[in-house]
Amino acid sequence: FALVMTSPEVRAAVENVILKWYDKYTEFIFTESTTGLVAEEIEDVEIGYIPEEFNLEFEERLETQIYAYYLSEADANKFFTINVFINNNGTLAFDNESLEYENIEISGQEAWLMYDDEEANGGIVIVGKSITIDIAGYLSKEELVKIAENIK
Repeated sequence: FALVMTSPEVRAAVENVILKWYDKYTEFIFTESTTGLVAEEIEDVEIGYIPEEFNLEFEERLETQIYAYYLSEADANKFFTINVFINNNGTLAFDNESLEYENIEISGQEAWLMYDDEEANGGIVIVGKSITIDIAGYLSKEELVKIAENIK
């Protein structure tokens, strides 16, 4: 799936985020009215759970973003990423050709689960007023949700 950071355009509100549907991807646009995560700074975010078979392979910490890449010990084709970033009027895009979208609640916060059952991969986006978290990769739905539920 594609992860794209761009500027917002025409908008249509859907709860805490604005979704803009295109032929091949869906764009998440963050609004000033977004609520959810209480973290104000990326340093405030704590990841409390990583599945046992995965090891941190790469992490990049910037002023406005933390990007972590985890690789499976058992299968080099299985990986996932966690991207924590400051909203800054940006957007996030996911492939919508094969992913099914579902609005869910994670620890009392609005989140979006995108998943492809056939390929066993997908992602979760948790949007807060200042910070957004994107978890994506080759994990079961249950593991994606468990990682998201253990973010503080």
